[in-house]
Amino acid sequence: MAELKRPLDEYISDNFPKGIIKVLRNPSRLGLIKARLKGWRESTGQVVVFFDSHMEVNIDWLQPLLTEVKKDRKTIAMGVLDYVNAESFEYRFNEGYMTRYGFDWRLVFFETFFRQDQIGATEEDVRP
Repeated sequence: MAELKRPLDEYISDNFPKGIIKVLRNPSRLGLIKARLKGWRESTGQVVVFFDSHMEVNIDWLQPLLTEVKKDRKTIAMGVLDYVNAESFEYRFNEGYMTRYGFDWRLVFFETFFRQDQIGATEEDVRP
């Protein structure tokens, strides 16, 4: 895609400090997982964050996740996904909404809820 070549390089150069973002381009199509693994291998940070192309983050999203990773380096931390209506673009945050995500054997994404014994005493408690 033409907009992912020179215009992307110029946007990064114009909007971010030098060296904070590195664009990796694969010589051929790899697929999502292989491309992410290549990015992970090239990363130099202590923590790596992956986003799908449709994702955006809200204010103060990173600190709670890094707190859990700092407690246990084997932790994979994931925030709660808010919703944007596909037709109206209305943003919706559901206070106290606790769900987890998974894939079935057909690799179809789904949400499921925690059992009562998995929730913890506070909304901030870590869940399996």
